[in-house]
Amino acid sequence: MGIDNPVYRSKIVLIVEVRYLSKSQVSGAIKLLEEREWIDKAYIGDNRKTAHLKICEKAAAVIADGKAAQEVFFEVLMDGFTREEIERMKGYTGRIWDNIDSYLKSGSK
Repeated sequence: MGIDNPVYRSKIVLIVEVRYLSKSQVSGAIKLLEEREWIDKAYIGDNRKTAHLKICEKAAAVIADGKAAQEVFFEVLMDGFTREEIERMKGYTGRIWDNIDSYLKSGSK
């Protein structure tokens, strides 16, 4: 399944930046996930400010269920669209996300 895959590892600060969540929200969620033994938090060297997260094998079933639910939801949303229409929509959606990201990074409100 790739639980040990580096793609599934992340730094807390990246979650804050990418998802636009507060540090307290991320810290609370991480604490809950650690309590459930779904993730491990580790520090490299003496740097106690940067925690690296690793998904545990115990989370595999939850991840698989989430991915399956996403696939079903996407199939429902895309019912009746041609492959070309879906690809076009993906392109437009990507541009919209880029615009949102640029706006948020610019500090404009």
